[in-house]
Amino acid sequence: MSNWQNFCSVWQRVRYYLIFLVALWLSLGVPGCSLSPPNSQTASSPSPTQINPTTQRFDGVTINVITHDEAIHTGIQRRIAGFEALTGAKVNLTGVPFKNLYTILQNNWSGKNSEYDMAVILPQWLIDFIDASYLEDLTARVKTDAALRWEDIAPIFRNVSATYKGRIYSIPLDGDFHMVYYRSDLLKEASLTPPETWDQYLAIAKRFHGKDLNGDGKPDYGSCISKRAHENSTSMLISIVTPFLQSLGTAQGAFFDPDTMKPLVNNPGFAKAMDIYKQTMDYGVPHDENLGGSKARELFITGRCALTIDWGDIGPLSIDLSLK
Repeated sequence: MSNWQNFCSVWQRVRYYLIFLVALWLSLGVPGCSLSPPNSQTASSPSPTQINPTTQRFDGVTINVITHDEAIHTGIQRRIAGFEALTGAKVNLTGVPFKNLYTILQNNWSGKNSEYDMAVILPQWLIDFIDASYLEDLTARVKTDAALRWEDIAPIFRNVSATYKGRIYSIPLDGDFHMVYYRSDLLKEASLTPPETWDQYLAIAKRFHGKDLNGDGKPDYGSCISKRAHENSTSMLISIVTPFLQSLGTAQGAFFDPDTMKPLVNNPGFAKAMDIYKQTMDYGVPHDENLGGSKARELFITGRCALTIDWGDIGPLSIDLSLK
């Protein structure tokens, strides 16, 4: 065997256990480390190897992991010491700006000497990497490992985010969906109910914009939605647009008709959504179009915003005393 093949043999045993210890947001994609060249197709996934961390050691093995350089990087970093002590393997963690992560992986995994063995990525990137044969088929490993409790993962994330053409290629670490966060204390004091429509969202944002919301003597903001390009702008816009375009559910399509691929953006619903998106800027921070995700979360957690839209991150971050 070549050195590469020897490494792959060891890596196939160790990386599956790493999944559990670095489990944090988003989805995990693992590059195919088979005995075939990087771009070749394999007939089936390798036989699963069960790991008993109390007896099996991987001293001398180094695992290179890459992900987004902000919150996800921090979460994984917290797990590394425990993993290394348990297994003997060493983990090198690289964090890069989110806007660069896809391109770095595309360029790196397409070469013969991949620098990264594992990545924490967005699930919508999986198909690109699967079709290019960069990711290992994890189906057999997942289905024979009871400790994973695969059926406990919600079906939408188990069957869509992690699965492609009936095969499993990643382990979901986070079930991502957007929700509106609101200052319940402010709404209670003003005898307002949480917003159920975008018109209500805008009315509440207008009501509190420019007022001191956290008692520091400075004017604050009605709405803090991350809109910075190459970060969250598209995701936030989608959350506003899709209710107008998908009245019959996801099978209806959003930006394109799924049967004809006819664009669905030239209609009153899309125009209304764009108007709402624009109006939220009236109640945001100066240069609202440049507000990044981390800053938007910080503003809400520190009491400077009445409303925001985000994934589930704000809940855990709000109890982190280091942010206050």
